[in-house]
Amino acid sequence: MSARERFDALWDTLTTEQQALLARDYAARARADGAFVVLADARQVTIPPILTPAAIERTRMREVSQQAHLITRALTKLTVDLMEDPSRAPLKQRLFGAFTPLEAEALGATWRKSEQLVMVRVDFLVDTAGRARALEVNSTIPAMQGYSDAVAAAFIRAVSAARARPEAFADALVDDNGRNSDDLLESLLAHHRRLGGRDGGAQSIAIVARSGDAQYGELRHYVRRWEALGHRAFIATPEVVRIEDGRAVADGVIPDLIYRHVFARRLDPASDFARICLQPEHFHLFNPISSHLEVKGMLGLLSAAAADEGDAARIGLDGDERLAVAAAVPWTRLLQHGATSGPGGERIDDLAGWVRAHGRALVLKRSWDYGGKGVFLGNELTDGAATEARLRALLGRAPADVVGWDALVDFALADHDAWVVQELVPALPERMLRVDDAGAAPHDLYTDLSAFTNLGEAPRPSGGAVRASESRIVNILGGGGLAPLVREDVLQRLLD
Repeated sequence: MSARERFDALWDTLTTEQQALLARDYAARARADGAFVVLADARQVTIPPILTPAAIERTRMREVSQQAHLITRALTKLTVDLMEDPSRAPLKQRLFGAFTPLEAEALGATWRKSEQLVMVRVDFLVDTAGRARALEVNSTIPAMQGYSDAVAAAFIRAVSAARARPEAFADALVDDNGRNSDDLLESLLAHHRRLGGRDGGAQSIAIVARSGDAQYGELRHYVRRWEALGHRAFIATPEVVRIEDGRAVADGVIPDLIYRHVFARRLDPASDFARICLQPEHFHLFNPISSHLEVKGMLGLLSAAAADEGDAARIGLDGDERLAVAAAVPWTRLLQHGATSGPGGERIDDLAGWVRAHGRALVLKRSWDYGGKGVFLGNELTDGAATEARLRALLGRAPADVVGWDALVDFALADHDAWVVQELVPALPERMLRVDDAGAAPHDLYTDLSAFTNLGEAPRPSGGAVRASESRIVNILGGGGLAPLVREDVLQRLLD
């Protein structure tokens, strides 16, 4: 019996009162350890914890993390190809034209600094065949390490307590399960040393985040954990970071290194911190601004290049990178007129016309967008689902207007920003227990699997996170939550 099946069986043996006690204990532990977000009105809202564990074999997690690493490495090679070829200027304008002035300046100043990416998160959707398919790369604020640690530890400790095991037993399992926050710290310190930072001893780490950052709970988790490991960690806003005598000073403290947790588009380009972001090596700032790696059109170019011998050779993709892209990245193309190869390698004479005719099997995404706002599943539009309301808002149409896939394709082709078309990854929801104020209740939820990696210095992160949602466009606050990602052997020992 798998560990997940054993947990389901255990849950069914509990009385209603015992189930309620376990759910409350679990949720309280996760919330206390930082599993909440801060809204614009300063209210703290708990991230709904999923009580059903996401069990994963260690070898499987390492495999997906390695794919994330190879995809990220391939994207940096694609960046070199784009930036060094003057003839690609029109394409770069389509891909990066929506950047803010600071993001655009950073693209020119720091695109060669990919070796300073201490943490990258690649979000995968596991399809019905069990394959992890990479949908998105997060290299600016690759969050979820602290959140996922909080939920996993809370689950292990709550279940252990419910089974009357000693705290030392739970402590050992939490340690063996691994912590993404520790991986982030080790990567930060290794990259800091590579730039000449001192080796060993307590380090001072400034976490720079905007005032009222939505992920404050996760940032506080980092501070507690890193201080427990002997370092000084503190949160500072960009406004209190200054350059004095060529050094960064954060709220009166000279940090050894800086972890940036604020989007470049939210920064005043004239501020000292913006200037620091443009010189990441000098100020030991991680991650450097790397918005270009998050542009979905880059995955479209990579998908096409990996399938073409000539393009792959020109970019310098090696065999491992091509295999990882072919295995993990769904067929993706920049939406435009012209010939290309299709999902099965077949020739498509005109991509735009082909996309119009195959909407039910495709997804259209605005290349430079966040939070799933610019993502449209063709089969949902064809079926007349609520997605039409989002499309009407995008097109500026009245509520009574009839809109559909063809209208979206026409809009995307005419938009000055790039859009990508991607094959729809077939995925099914699973029955999971979501905890809210009323207790734990079963819901049909879609899940994704995020894998963490880095570039540059070892050690390389190899952990992950699992988000769940009632929608196929996964949103942890949109009827979903965060599930504890527990190594299969750890979960088995927890349930023994």
